[in-house]
Amino acid sequence: MKLRPKVDETGHIKWGLVAPLFGVFIVFIGFIGQYAVMGSDVQNIVEDVDVLDNRVYSVEKVQAVYEKDIEYIKQDIKDIKETISKFDGKLDKLIAK
Repeated sequence: MKLRPKVDETGHIKWGLVAPLFGVFIVFIGFIGQYAVMGSDVQNIVEDVDVLDNRVYSVEKVQAVYEKDIEYIKQDIKDIKETISKFDGKLDKLIAK
């Protein structure tokens, strides 16, 4: 049995349900493709959020380290001021010589 398209009296092909079903199939494939692309976009957004979260965590860690460094520097400045105040009179005598 040979598969031949149905033809009307004028010789034109009678499509019947083939064309509408083919159109529905194409639209269905389009929706699947759209959701596949959206899924990959969502995955990319999730990965970007993870990267940004890690950066924020890193910045917070660095900020904590800098805050400790600032405290140490303030303590060093206090120690230097105390040392200068101890030798204040003696330094004037040494400078005068």
